[in-house]
Amino acid sequence: MSLPDIAIPVAVLRKREMKWLDMLDDWDKWMTKKPKKVRERCRKGIPSSLRARAWQRLCGGKKLMEKNKLTFQDLDNQKGDPKWVEIIVKDLDRQFPFHEMFREKGGTGQQDLFRLLKAYSLYNPRDGYCQAMAPVAGVLLMHMTAEEAFWCFVQICDRYLTGYYSPGLEAVQVDGEVLHALLKKVLPATYKHMRKHCIDPILYMTEWFMCIFSRTLPWSSVLRVWDMFLFEGIKVLFRVSLVILTYTLGTRDDIRKCPGLYESMQVLKNIPPECLREEYLVEEMLKIHVFEKDLESEHSLTVARRNAMRSRQLSKDSAADMLKSIEALKKKKKKVRPPQSTEADETRSMISLVGYGNESPVKHKKKREKKKTKERDPGVSIYNQTVKPAWSEPELINVEELLDQTLPNSYPDPMANGREKDRPN
Repeated sequence: MSLPDIAIPVAVLRKREMKWLDMLDDWDKWMTKKPKKVRERCRKGIPSSLRARAWQRLCGGKKLMEKNKLTFQDLDNQKGDPKWVEIIVKDLDRQFPFHEMFREKGGTGQQDLFRLLKAYSLYNPRDGYCQAMAPVAGVLLMHMTAEEAFWCFVQICDRYLTGYYSPGLEAVQVDGEVLHALLKKVLPATYKHMRKHCIDPILYMTEWFMCIFSRTLPWSSVLRVWDMFLFEGIKVLFRVSLVILTYTLGTRDDIRKCPGLYESMQVLKNIPPECLREEYLVEEMLKIHVFEKDLESEHSLTVARRNAMRSRQLSKDSAADMLKSIEALKKKKKKVRPPQSTEADETRSMISLVGYGNESPVKHKKKREKKKTKERDPGVSIYNQTVKPAWSEPELINVEELLDQTLPNSYPDPMANGREKDRPN
């Protein structure tokens, strides 16, 4: 059963526009004194005519642009790293091919997209360029100029999706485990199903989070999610994900229809359109109680768990180096005689015995000899141990290959429903 789109009366739209104009004229005051009111209005949807101005203020891109007035022009005039430039050029044709801005090869839209991505690869040479950046940049360019979109993009990468586009996708993997932990609380049966069939979150949530659902949802829903995301942050992406998982795999019957990994992934790749309509999606999102404290708690536990596993790991190279150093140290000790004890050494040894209370030095000496004998016991020597890491370091993930495997090459057509043009005149 499909849910009809709810048409908002023109009078209501005009009233909302007036409220947003009032907020934008005194933005700092509203964000300081009435942030809950701003959040409420973001959840209702930002008027299309004011979305560009609102997004710039919500993410802080406007202030960043004012502080760095000539930075984008300087980056735009540079040639860029040939390694990244070649990859960016190849990806231009894949971004929103049905949208009038990006339809023409070498057109204005593709040129602006190239300028933005090349400038960011110079601005952040550590991360350079990642294929998932292009859809995010494309959405911004539909609403604002290249310079304005660039600074909003910088804020999204640095403040909202920190570390998402770094080599190895470490931050994405962590948030995938956080989503898995939240799934255990919200949908225990679905969580067991995922674990039983080894459906790792990275298989289905990569495109959702890295592209901010711009390649998954209908265009009207994409804009509503972005309106909330730029104010409330990444918890919005977790809520949307949980809504989708609830609708597709939330009941026993849904789980029975997916007896394995392949069937479950097909369901998550072909989400029913009823679940993705903006009014249903927003309504269900607000019913899911996922707060910052929940995310922080799960994130801390996930990071601590991964660090503990890392600390227990000992690679073969490290073990071999350690064995060599131990062998060299033992040979050196056989050749070099221990120096004669000095008066200061004897004083220090006597002071160290004070901490043992009434225990005699002779008794303590016997303990030390016993300890040395134990260390020389070949049965507990490291040479007789086989090093087996308790946990393997996560392999570096090739973002392009992962996105090609998990994501479709099609995009939601912004003009499919006869909606107004996204880029203001």
